[in-house]
Amino acid sequence: MQRANIRSKRENVLFLLGASIVRCSSCEIRQAAWNSFRMQLNTDETDSAFVVVFASLVCGLLLCLAIALWTLRRAHRWPF
Repeated sequence: MQRANIRSKRENVLFLLGASIVRCSSCEIRQAAWNSFRMQLNTDETDSAFVVVFASLVCGLLLCLAIALWTLRRAHRWPF
């Protein structure tokens, strides 16, 4: 595996999330690597998978925020 330069906004986001962008020296496939976990970056399947994972992360964070605010409202302990 060789370190690769960041090409797109998606790779920049992955780099900010802690991934290193690497390229396989034998097959030239670009991957985002977190220790032993690797995700291919240059296929059409990963575009839709990336959107699904990103959307579920955002929905999960919004749901957690909504539950936290609802709980604080019920307990009359607003943070502001």
